[in-house]
Parts: sequence; structure tokens; C-alpha cells
Amino acid sequence: MEKSELMAQLKSESRELLEACDPDVNMVWGEGNLDADLVLIGEAPGGEEDKRGHPFVGAAGRLLDSELAQAGIPREIIYITNVVKCRPIHTDDGRITNRPPTGKEIKTWSEALARELEIVSPRLILCLGAVAASVIIHPGFAMTSERGDWFNGPLNTRAMATFHPSYILRAKSARDITTINAFKQDLAAIASAMK
Repeated sequence: MEKSELMAQLKSESRELLEACDPDVNMVWGEGNLDADLVLIGEAPGGEEDKRGHPFVGAAGRLLDSELAQAGIPREIIYITNVVKCRPIHTDDGRITNRPPTGKEIKTWSEALARELEIVSPRLILCLGAVAASVIIHPGFAMTSERGDWFNGPLNTRAMATFHPSYILRAKSARDITTINAFKQDLAAIASAMK
């Protein structure tokens, strides 16, 4: 079977995992180049991703696309996905907001993520945020002290973690130049490793 057929089959089989999600959300599957050298992994879809059915298409995704392009990594050559394939939500007084995925949600989707990575078979993985890094690199990943370092990842990959793009959006609002520059340096290191 070709990679596209294997991915379509996995996506179809994974629909049953939606039972673990809130009934008001959709599955947002990974997408991109199935022969990519680089896979980016976030924690879970947000509101815009849930609505549109694609990963990293909201404000954080637009920032990510811009920063990737500046680093010389067009989105067309990578594969991008999330640890959890449905939006974890919290409802407060009728207002729906994002929340971090629970351990149970992460465990529910872990085999699907592992199979997704097997199909793409990348050389490099970039974890976007501590949740993804704790799943891919090691439990309890410490973003402040381990961000930007290379680790042995699954399936003989090299893995690195950087800040989640939503964190960079907040850093830009706060004019936190140190964090923004660290994010840019991590993307530059990934671009260099892809050569």
C-alpha cells in the first residue's frame, strides 16, 4: 500500500477514538508531505483548527508559517500534526475555551500518533511545546532547560522541542525578545539539520 492509502486507512480507523473527545468537536488529522524529512507535532487543535479541520491554521499557525518561511522551511515540505487529534475544551458559563489535553486523552491518541509517524518516517521531529515534548522526547520535559537541544526520538529520529507558537504570540504581545529569538534560533537549527 502507498503512504497516502496507509494514512487514509489510519485516519478512518482512528475515528472511533473520537468517543474519548467532547461530542461537539471534530477530528483534526495531521497533514502535509508524507515523505517529509521533518514532522512538527503540537499538543492539540484549537478552535480555528476544529472549525476548519486542519492543524495550525489559526493565529498561532499563521505565525508558525511565517517563521518557518523565514527559516527557509516552506510548509509544503513538512508534515504537521498534534498529539491529540481533537480539541480539548473547557466550558465556563457557556463560553468554550481550550485546555491542555489530559493524560487519558494523550494515551487514547498515542498509538495513532505512533502509526502516523511510522507512515511518514521522518528524520527529524520538532515538538511544539512541552506537551508534545513530554510525549515524544521524555516524560516531564523541561522547556526552560531542554528547549533547543537534540534528543534521540522515536523510530531513529532526532527530536528537538521549542516553544508552542501560541506562546510566541503571547511573547510578541509582551515584547519578550529573548523568547522570540530563542524560537527563531530553534527553527534555524532545524533548517540546518534538514540540509
